[in-house]
Amino acid sequence: MPSVPLTVIFWLASAAVALGQVMILRSTVRAWRVAGGPVPLLERVFAFAPSLVLALVLWLSYQSAVAPPVMEVEFPALMGTRL
Repeated sequence: MPSVPLTVIFWLASAAVALGQVMILRSTVRAWRVAGGPVPLLERVFAFAPSLVLALVLWLSYQSAVAPPVMEVEFPALMGTRL
């Protein structure tokens, strides 16, 4: 379990990134409305796909941050020997 300050910093950074993405999408949708014509499906996919990828990256980052620590142990006596 990560410490409280690290958790707070992670969630504040995540919120800032998510807010930035929402504002980008908001301005994109506003530009589509001003243009007035139909928006091609591929253009919509390229606009919204980064949001989904961002959500996945943030979720995987959080899962990695709260994962229990792994201890690696080296056995110097066995280094260089064939078993």
